[in-house]
Order: sequence, then structure tokens, then C-alpha cells
Amino acid sequence: MIFNISLHVGMLSDEEARELMDAVRDNGIALEMPWSPIIQSNPAATAKAQARYRQLLDSGMAIVLIPVNTDQEALARWVRTWKKPTDHLYMSGIFWKAPDTAASVAVR
Repeated sequence: MIFNISLHVGMLSDEEARELMDAVRDNGIALEMPWSPIIQSNPAATAKAQARYRQLLDSGMAIVLIPVNTDQEALARWVRTWKKPTDHLYMSGIFWKAPDTAASVAVR
């Protein structure tokens, strides 16, 4: 089971992180803004996010990163700096982009 949660993991308090881990256990969460531009621009906030991701992943939960308003390649590079091979960490592809109307007209 995957829970879609809107939050910045680095802003969780220790108590909130514990409650989240207890609630999710070995299921998973999906995060729409896993490393927002505001967090990216702040080295201290980025370090907190990285540490909290490690804590959540080490607890056994799965995390799906949905890069909305975040450069997918930059997110992947950052994640590679701290991801362990055994982590259940996934990146979602964006599928809600509007179709290319020029291509559909050409097919007619």
C-alpha cells in the first residue's frame, strides 16, 4: 500500500517522523515535492531532508519520489549521493502532460 502524502520530510520533527514510520511500517509513501526548489537552495534544509529520508528508508518503508516542479535529473543526481542499494526508493514518471496536438493532427 502506498500513501500519497504532501510534506517535506526534512521538516518533520522526530516525533512526527516516528508517528509516520509507525503508521506506514513496511508499506510506502509517495511524495509530490520530494526535494523542492526551496529545500534545494538551502544546504541545511537539504542535509535535514537527506537525514530524514535515510531514517525513513532504514525503517523499511518504500518511498516513491514524484518530481513535480523539480528537475528530475537533478533529483536523481542528489538521490544517488545517499541512496543505498537495498533501499526501496523509486522515482515516478510524470504522465499527466497534455498530448502533442500537432502530432495528433498529422496522424489524421
